[in-house]
Amino acid sequence: MHLRPPMLVALVALAALALAACGDDDKARPPEPKPEVPVLTAPPLGVASIKQLGYPYGDGKKAYDKAVAAYKKKDWAAVKTACEEALAKDPHHLDAHRVLGAALAKLGDHAAASTHLVAALAGDFLRWGPKILQDEDLAEYLASPHGKALFTLHAELKAKVDARIVDGVWVLGRRGAFKWPAKKGAQWAATRGELYAWSEADQTFLRLTHTDHQVAAWLPSPAGDEVAIVGFDKVEMPDPKAKNVATLPPILARVWVEALDARTFEPRGKRATFTKVRGVSVTWGEGGQLLVDTLAPSGRWALTVDARWTVDRTTGKATKTGAQGHRESGWVRVTLDESVAAAPLWGLGVTASPSNPALATEVRVESTGRTITIPESGLAPAGMVQANPGKTRVAFSTWADPCAKDGAKPSIYVADAKSGQLKHILTAASRFGLRWKDDDTLIYEDDAGGLRLWSAASGREVMKVAEKAGLALYGLSSTTRPICTKEPEVVAPDDGSDSAPEGDGEGDGDGDGGDVDDPGPPPPPAPGE
Repeated sequence: MHLRPPMLVALVALAALALAACGDDDKARPPEPKPEVPVLTAPPLGVASIKQLGYPYGDGKKAYDKAVAAYKKKDWAAVKTACEEALAKDPHHLDAHRVLGAALAKLGDHAAASTHLVAALAGDFLRWGPKILQDEDLAEYLASPHGKALFTLHAELKAKVDARIVDGVWVLGRRGAFKWPAKKGAQWAATRGELYAWSEADQTFLRLTHTDHQVAAWLPSPAGDEVAIVGFDKVEMPDPKAKNVATLPPILARVWVEALDARTFEPRGKRATFTKVRGVSVTWGEGGQLLVDTLAPSGRWALTVDARWTVDRTTGKATKTGAQGHRESGWVRVTLDESVAAAPLWGLGVTASPSNPALATEVRVESTGRTITIPESGLAPAGMVQANPGKTRVAFSTWADPCAKDGAKPSIYVADAKSGQLKHILTAASRFGLRWKDDDTLIYEDDAGGLRLWSAASGREVMKVAEKAGLALYGLSSTTRPICTKEPEVVAPDDGSDSAPEGDGEGDGDGDGGDVDDPGPPPPPAPGE
């Protein structure tokens, strides 16, 4: 049938009206809503107690081992089940939180993934924070609204971490008690310590170093931009049946020194490693040199400097040098028995004892000209005399012979820099490491392995910080009290209940160079680091 022109025009008009109506409907229809980005809340940084970081060896270990095996196969359902089992046994297992977050992300449960990823990040940000946003296992999750929320929270947590590093109190802490190596010969051993930033406001510890809990001591650079850390993971113990065992010291079969950025705690270069030494002493030289003295034994307790080395940051290679230490650098000395530190004497001078240059008989305050005479024994460890930032007060500890039969103990005093008036703080069998937190607040070690805060304004102690395994300001020693080198106290050996890497060719304790017979393998690393 042929359409006449008037009918054709009418049909065209009707089609136009229909199209117009459709267009009106499109304009009236509201746009599709964008997916809502959830808001994630930042929990407190760090952990309430350092012992929580012993989770690799705790109740959740076996279940988490299964999770790692499943992760290697990318069996996400099995990873989820095993991690949930680990967390049911140990809610503080941060590795399980981190891996469970990845498994839930792969399984499409993004809300639950966020919960566990946030727990891991807040608990140990410097371990996972730098790399988590590039984790391929989280790619789909990170593109989701929940992932975008994690980006926002990540930036918030990083800002808080940066502030904690600047404002927190840097302390050394152990995840478990120190245990003496149980066998003769070469074997694994470590301090079980790391460096943390403690918050007075939050009462939490943010982990700064990640060395498998091997840190023994730390030392800031004079410029404040670097931190030297010292640790060890192998020792060599004398044969207890040897006729001259009383004169044989323990040897550090492998000790290391490393420089870290003081704001990011990333390594500035490779570690320098030293083998078969009695100990090391570390200081900073001019131009940022990292200087290490290797120490040789002279009998059971005496030490002699074997050589001085400068460390190449790029390669970790140590080269002998005659360079002198920077005048504004302190030093740390590490042996298996103890870690001893000396802070620089900013604005102070000391008169050394004629019989022992490491002890002072009086302190001079340069800004006021005041001379402070040491009370009690008349002696003070020269390395632990410190002025507050404003140079208005001086803190020091007296020296007492740990072998003295009269039971004399050292004391902490604070002196007014103008008048020289002394304020007694505490007498106890402690090493009394001390540091000024600010002009008014002194932090010092007590005789129970804890720290105490004392206020000069109130003249009173204002806080105690306790950890069962022990805290220290500069170095972790085998005991919290000074050692009597004539009659060293008897300590319990390692019972094999806590971590040791499997054989690595350093000897099995019988002197024949065989593999180390350690209690068990190290905990598996957390995927996604």
